[in-house]
Amino acid sequence: MMQPDWFAARLLFELRRPDEKGAPRRFEDRIVLIEAQDEERAAIAAVTLGGESGSDYVSEDGGRVVVEFLEILDLVRLAEPPVQHATPMYWQYLDEQDLAAVRRSLSPAKFFDEGSPNAARETENSRRASRARYRRR
Repeated sequence: MMQPDWFAARLLFELRRPDEKGAPRRFEDRIVLIEAQDEERAAIAAVTLGGESGSDYVSEDGGRVVVEFLEILDLVRLAEPPVQHATPMYWQYLDEQDLAAVRRSLSPAKFFDEGSPNAARETENSRRASRARYRRR
């Protein structure tokens, strides 16, 4: 059996405050490490981890906060092995404008690295379809 590879998954979460009607939408942009045999398994693991990372808590100001996983924004194979599976590498809180800017700044999600034999046959449309497939419904 092959040695697993490491992937960085950029996950998007929404932080909702259900007790505050009309509150602006807030998001968390988080990068985690995933150990998997291939891109497909890494994407499945990222969706699973995202779903398990949702939470419901009371904030410091006493308001209820619900954290819900929305989608994978990006998934890339890493060249060097990192610390351990699911280690958060980066996160950022976003409002709707920030989220729109991040989405505009990213190229379409790439589930195959440039050296992969599958990369040559991946078209822009199939990459978009792959990204949509990994959104949590």
